[in-house]
Amino acid sequence: AAANASSSPSLNHLPVLTIVNTRPDGSLDLSERTHVAGLPESVARITPASLVMIRTNGNRSRIGNVYRPGPECVGYSISAFQFVVQPMAAQDRDYLYWVLRAPSKQEEISNAASGSTGLGNVAARWLRALRLPWPGTDERADFTQLADAAGSAVDGSRESLSRLRDLRAQILTVLLSGEHEIPETYDELVKLEA
Repeated sequence: AAANASSSPSLNHLPVLTIVNTRPDGSLDLSERTHVAGLPESVARITPASLVMIRTNGNRSRIGNVYRPGPECVGYSISAFQFVVQPMAAQDRDYLYWVLRAPSKQEEISNAASGSTGLGNVAARWLRALRLPWPGTDERADFTQLADAAGSAVDGSRESLSRLRDLRAQILTVLLSGEHEIPETYDELVKLEA
């Protein structure tokens, strides 16, 4: 209940990864922290081998979105809108992450969600029966290494794009405020063709 939640840690409060922390772009945003009192010891907690998946959402395309929590999330619990996915073997975590994140698997999970109005929900029983490609150990390791490299490149590009957008916004703010004017000599730097 909301009365049990707090934004600051205190005695008997367990940190909880909420739906707010799971961004649509696949990243985890821990800028808003939630701590909940009164959770039993039996509640699922994130381990170094865990993945987190969206179980319930009003946006069907978000159902099945998978996240790879970092070490800062170990020991956290999750909200009722999520699953902790615990691989049978810890070394398979990253391979499972990339396979479950594939657009075809995301679509398959989203389409399997029940509920025609309001919140959709994917059943744990259906998820346990989901068939996944399972090549040999070396092939899984090679695939994971390539996917991690590609993912890092995408994350780097996304961060650069975000910084460029921020810079553009700051430049426009300064120019539109009249705080700085572009001198006519700048026209020499731009060659206009009719």
